Order: sequence, then structure tokens, then C-alpha cells
Amino acid sequence: MSLLKQCDVADINSNNYHPYATCCGKCEKFEREKPYQAQLLAQHIADARRSEIEYRLKNMKRFNALKKVNATPMTRQAYNDYRGWTLPEDENGDDEGYLTEDIDGPINTDEFMGYVSWTPKAMFDNQFYEVDEQRVCTAHQDPDHELTEDEVATLASNGSLCDCTWVEVDGTEHPIEKGDLVDFGTALHLMELGERMQREGWNGKSMFVYIVPAASYPAQRNAKGVLVGDYPDDMVPYSSYIALKSASGEVVPWTISQSDALATDWCLA
Repeated sequence: MSLLKQCDVADINSNNYHPYATCCGKCEKFEREKPYQAQLLAQHIADARRSEIEYRLKNMKRFNALKKVNATPMTRQAYNDYRGWTLPEDENGDDEGYLTEDIDGPINTDEFMGYVSWTPKAMFDNQFYEVDEQRVCTAHQDPDHELTEDEVATLASNGSLCDCTWVEVDGTEHPIEKGDLVDFGTALHLMELGERMQREGWNGKSMFVYIVPAASYPAQRNAKGVLVGDYPDDMVPYSSYIALKSASGEVVPWTISQSDALATDWCLA
């Protein structure tokens, strides 16, 4: 017979029952769960933290960020020095990161034409990828320019004197700009250069497609922990693909349809 007394925190039918409650230390519940106290405490802390986060997010909406930035590596201390700020005592000046300039944001410094801020390296690497510089047209703009032998040979081989992407409108060629309509082959080439494209005929004017480069992402745990533990550091590799930013703001993998593939109303988004 057990000499340990019953405790109302151990009785699941008791109004005082709580799986993480402390008690007299001499009841059956305490002895039974003694080997697992550290694990139970960690679970209790995690549950409390999750409840706190869920409470904070209750009245918040989720948004996806899609933007173009210029960036250069810079530590947290260097960024504070650049802005003329004093580094807070609870922050580490050696933290790696990037000075970023949001091209479409409001100007907040005299040295840049966009909104400047600092982003930790891990966050930046997870959100952004480097794109090829937009190639500048090298073709001669002077109508009286006399072609060289090399240029004549290039044209004779159906080559182009320009290394950017051009489009012909009303019989004249010029570098592709917003509003120019192209076929999907040209649209795909532009996406490979880092542009985002849309069809003029799409009803959702905020919709566009773009290429997501190959990378890796942390394994997302579902009820059965699918993929968790299958890859080193739980980082799942994926190949590059075309993503669609939908009219509702969600980003999903995109598969081209026959009508989209044959359409000639693709344009820069």
C-alpha cells in the first residue's frame, strides 16, 4: 500500500487540478512525475509563451512583403554610427546585417533616394535574393553612327548590338518599359533578370508572377512532423520556381496555362 497521500492537484476531477501545479511534494502525482519535472516545466513555459503570442496576434492580419531593395553588408554598430545614434546597451554591435534601401519607400536620409534601415543578416538572407543588374543598352543611339566591321558581322549573324531586352512598337525598337506588351518568352527572360511580370488581361491588377531562386527553408512541423529530422539542421532544399502573388495578397507556386503561354499581353508589373 502506498504511504503517499492523495493531492487534489493530482485528481483530474478536482477543481484545483492543473497539470503543472506545484503541491506538497509528498503526493502520488509528485512522485509519479518527478522524473519528468524538467520536461513538464519546459512544456509549461512553451505553452504559456504560445498563449501570449496568440493573444497578441488575435487582432492582427498577416501580410506578405514583396519589394526591391539595394543593400550592403553592415554591422549593427556601424549602422548606428552611420545614423549618428548611440547603440542601446542591450544590443550587440557585432551583429551582422545589412544597410538596406527600400527603393519605393520615403526618403529618410540625405545620402539615399529611398527608405534606409538595418536588417539582421539571418532575416535578410531569408527574405531577399540577389538579382542580376539590369543590363544597360550598349547599342549606339546616334542615327548617323557608321557601323564597324564587328557590328556588321554581328548583325549579319542575326545578332543584336544591344545587350538589354528590347521591344518593337509601331516599327521602332526601344528598351522594354512599363506598358510595353510582350510574349511569354520575353516575360520569362525578364523574370530571370529579376523583374516581376503580369498580363494586361488579368482581372486582378495587383497580381504578378516572379521567379523564386533555389534555396532552402526551415522544415514546417505539422501534426505528424513531416520532413522534420529528414534534412541537416531541418533545412529543406527546394528548386527555383515561378510564384504568383494573387489578388488576395497570398503568394503561391504558379503553373502556366495554355492561354498564358500563348498570350502576347505580358508586361512589367
